[in-house]
Amino acid sequence: MKSLLIPLLCACTPVLAQSVTTQMPEGTTDVDVGMVAAVVPRAEGRGDSRFVLLPTVSAQWSNGVFAAPGELGVHMSRNPRWSFGPLLTYGAKPERADSRGKRDDWGLEAGGFVAYRVTHNLSLSSQLLYGGGNDDHGVRLTARANYGIELSSHQS
Repeated sequence: MKSLLIPLLCACTPVLAQSVTTQMPEGTTDVDVGMVAAVVPRAEGRGDSRFVLLPTVSAQWSNGVFAAPGELGVHMSRNPRWSFGPLLTYGAKPERADSRGKRDDWGLEAGGFVAYRVTHNLSLSSQLLYGGGNDDHGVRLTARANYGIELSSHQS
């Protein structure tokens, strides 16, 4: 019995060392590289749209910290289906239809996020952020639904 106990404990060590918030082994980093295709409005409040195709890189560390294009945050949930925590976003401010020439204005917004994974390829999420708008005192609430299609065992 003792001869089986040591190999069993060695095999389970990575499981015991997983971070509670991310389900990742302690001290690891997960980096994703991909392409994003979207049809987006030319400006808030306008009906015309444009197609964009952009490369993207994001990273997540086993302590829950994550960085993605335009955002930094921390996953604080211990449940793998739920995710929530503080969020800081940065980047060019959205151009409104009634804006007058402020195309290069950058800003920061701080707040929080919550997400729920319905199934392995379907998730719902929302963000509540403060600091936007022309006077930097606006509040923005966004809601999203994401659906992933599996292309192969490691790509979707």
